[in-house]
Amino acid sequence: MQIKRRASLKGKDALAGLFFSAPAFITLFLVVLFPFIYVIYISFFRKIFGAEAVFIGLGNYIETLRDPLFYHSFYVTSFYTAVAVALKLLCGLGLALLLSQNFRGRGIVRTICIIPWGLPLFVVAIIFWWFFDYRLGLANQLLSRLFHIRVSWLGADFALWAIIITNVWKGIPFFMVNFLGALQTVPQQLYDAAEIDGASAWNKFLHVTLPGIKYVVLVVCLLSTIWTFGEFDTVFFLTRGGPGYVTFVIPILIYYHAFSRFDLGIASTVSVLTVPLFLALIALILRELKE
Repeated sequence: MQIKRRASLKGKDALAGLFFSAPAFITLFLVVLFPFIYVIYISFFRKIFGAEAVFIGLGNYIETLRDPLFYHSFYVTSFYTAVAVALKLLCGLGLALLLSQNFRGRGIVRTICIIPWGLPLFVVAIIFWWFFDYRLGLANQLLSRLFHIRVSWLGADFALWAIIITNVWKGIPFFMVNFLGALQTVPQQLYDAAEIDGASAWNKFLHVTLPGIKYVVLVVCLLSTIWTFGEFDTVFFLTRGGPGYVTFVIPILIYYHAFSRFDLGIASTVSVLTVPLFLALIALILRELKE
């Protein structure tokens, strides 16, 4: 009888858990899984706004893989993502190491450094649109006074670097906060032992600090890569993919197909073609974490 009662209680607990978890699973399906499945479905159809969907099999994929603009956008996005994530990693780690030291006003400095992460993307884009303005922007005001030159930051030569700078400024606090937390978990005894062995500051960083925060670095870089690769707001507000196709990143290409050409089939296909890249990157990071 006691065994049956325990089994009955476990069954009730399972039902209660399922009942309370159901809203989260339903929301996840409606917000994430259903749109993803629908995008894959639409990628096999010729679907123009206001017209009937016509099944064409792999037609959209063949057309996209023959389109030079797709490869150009993929290259621009990859370069933008790689440089931005690398700079955020270096700057975020440097700030975390600096702010992990004891000095007067450290709490105030930490608070100020977090502010960019709390700003909405469109606000950041507007700030840097003014910052990079040719006539009134702060960047050119400083260059004009110091070196008597002006730079067309949003022109063809520097537009990509302008959006990289914007993304890096916005994303550094995310790296800094995570690295700062990870640094607190590295045992002080390891630093003391390295000090006794006569290790230099660089050797302590290389053999104590980096191994201690390795897994946090991998996860943060993975998340930042996914977010940066898919970032639309900053590029759209600052350059709209221009001048020409200089900053025509993948999200802008998807927007172009969906809302300029009104071709949901091609837009969905471009989205689906980026999925294997993310899956491979996630698999690589997970393998490193297991090791």
